[in-house]
Amino acid sequence: MRLWALAKNGQRREVQVEELWPHKGLLVLKFVGVETISDAEPLVGAELQLPSTERAELEPGWTYLSDLVGCTVFDGDREIGPIEDVTFGAGAEKRRCWL
Repeated sequence: MRLWALAKNGQRREVQVEELWPHKGLLVLKFVGVETISDAEPLVGAELQLPSTERAELEPGWTYLSDLVGCTVFDGDREIGPIEDVTFGAGAEKRRCWL
């Protein structure tokens, strides 16, 4: 499987999953060509991206967060505005939609 890794510094690189396994409730990914801890360090904390054409089909009633961008938010009949971005963070602000 080919993915894009978006590093915290904004650099993007294509990676290919060679192997994966569960570890302490998480999933460990081994990428082709990443053989040492030094090779892997630039990927720590990177956002993994998959082309939208290769996403799994979701069950009815479910949506990908990225598909919310452009949708309009309403409070009852009152229009609040369109969603411009969805970001992820830490702590109490784990998910935030920008209007």
